[in-house]
Amino acid sequence: MARIELGKTIGASGLAAAVINTIIGSSVFVFPATVAAALGAAGMLPYLIAAGLMGLIALCFAESTSRVTGTGGAYAFVGNAFGPFAAWLVGLLIYCGIQLIASAVVGSVFVRSLSSVAPAFADGPARVGLLLAIYAGFAWINIRGGARLGVRVVEGVTLAKLAPLVFLVLVGLVAFRPEFVRWDAAPALGDVGRMAMRLIYLFAGIEAVLAVSGELRDPARTIPRGVFAGLAICTAIYLGVQFAAQGILGPQLPEATTAPLADAAARAVGPFGRGLLLAGAMISTLGFLSADMLASPRMLFAMAEAGRLPGVVATVHSRFQSPAVAISIHATLACTLAIIGDFDTLTALASSAILSIYLVACAATLVLQRRRTGDERVQLRIPGGPLIPVLAIAVVVGLMATLTRREVLALAIAVAVAAVSYRLTRNVPNRFADQSNPNPSEQ
Repeated sequence: MARIELGKTIGASGLAAAVINTIIGSSVFVFPATVAAALGAAGMLPYLIAAGLMGLIALCFAESTSRVTGTGGAYAFVGNAFGPFAAWLVGLLIYCGIQLIASAVVGSVFVRSLSSVAPAFADGPARVGLLLAIYAGFAWINIRGGARLGVRVVEGVTLAKLAPLVFLVLVGLVAFRPEFVRWDAAPALGDVGRMAMRLIYLFAGIEAVLAVSGELRDPARTIPRGVFAGLAICTAIYLGVQFAAQGILGPQLPEATTAPLADAAARAVGPFGRGLLLAGAMISTLGFLSADMLASPRMLFAMAEAGRLPGVVATVHSRFQSPAVAISIHATLACTLAIIGDFDTLTALASSAILSIYLVACAATLVLQRRRTGDERVQLRIPGGPLIPVLAIAVVVGLMATLTRREVLALAIAVAVAAVSYRLTRNVPNRFADQSNPNPSEQ
């Protein structure tokens, strides 16, 4: 296998499907009960606030990734703005703190969900064999078919995943009881704000999906269209699902902590509805894994291409034009974690990693704007110039104030690991140097 360019095969619809699959995971099937317990019929308010906050961050990602279009997304544009150490830190946080852990956890959740109807898969060889088959299958699809086939699978699973959710939304529009969605009193702003901060994590995922930016057709146009179409669809689904669950179950929704959407569907249309939503929950986890196998290996590829991982990881299959080694490594690591793991300690890193990535990425947008990097190709210019990145940074800093000591410690450990590993590869040439300051007079 030779080191050749990855194929430019992903369009706006494929990117939007990957965004949807990454953002909408298994949490949508259980989180409405948590929101209802805190806010009751006003539960849709924090979704709107969280979507607005995520929109600010998405604007920064969209502009920066259209300015710097190399594979790796945030890894590439953060490196361009701040140099190789910042890129390496963001790459590690995205891959280890988000992509790898999330893939392993979701794989494990799928097997647990399946074991509720097929107990043989609860543990032992059957569980291990099923996980191996899942990861090997998605790896084979992405190696042999490249990004083109990987995107088709993601698009297909997205439709199958959204169908039961859309079904519930439509049922809810007909079967809801007006008194269940009527506000008796305005909720406290503090309660709405705290829940919005929790929900921001349900909208996370754009930073991982944009790792495929090096394989986008006309990225300057594809990125804003794909990202915001995906984000808009996710917001509509979240709002519709919360409304349907609240409108059907009403005061009983906070008590339905195991499967609130399945309970709502069963109340409205009987056992068929419950079965459909339970199937949707399992399809949702597979959808996430399909999008993960498309995007996550590209982060490994980008870091290897920059010389921070062994060069073989950055090789491309000579026939299929896919990052075959990176795909194989990611599938092996994620499957291993899914088989062996208690993820309580590791998931403490995920929440702090997301916010740290957003902070650095939004700051990078300011730098790229000031340097006018990629001005000749950028199609999306954020209105107000630096205003939105500054607002996004303020929001992220506010969210970081809610981190626990355990999450702060996990982040500090990640930074220390990044510093040590970066030091070990300090002689690697800086591939961002030629673009980090295109205007030499600006020192």
